[in-house]
Amino acid sequence: MSSLIYIASNFPLEERPNPHERMISVNEAIALGVKDIPKHLLADGFDKDKPDVIMYADREIKLNVFTKEITDGNFDDDFCIFSAEGAEGLKTDKKYKMFLEWYRYTDGRANEVIKYLRNHLENTDEIELWHIWL
Repeated sequence: MSSLIYIASNFPLEERPNPHERMISVNEAIALGVKDIPKHLLADGFDKDKPDVIMYADREIKLNVFTKEITDGNFDDDFCIFSAEGAEGLKTDKKYKMFLEWYRYTDGRANEVIKYLRNHLENTDEIELWHIWL
């Protein structure tokens, strides 16, 4: 089972990338000091300037399975909102749908999501916010 949070509207929703994560090339990863680059990406013949092959994050996420604590830097902007186009099982009749992804809830992140929703409500009268299990 998967827990999903999504936003639905009849007015187009803006994507909001996570500023702490981005896709980079092998050479960019090397320049940033990434140590765990898969060997096949370092092999002769692989285009090390090819964009978008390694996910890079500027913070570390630690999961403690014994205490069930997640440590992730507590950045208020550590979340993303991205297209849910083509997703199955979303219970809405709204035309536009976006997923909200974060590793854990914090009050600061919730306030940033509220700002996103308020900005969107300047263009429409209604937004649906869903939390479902698939």
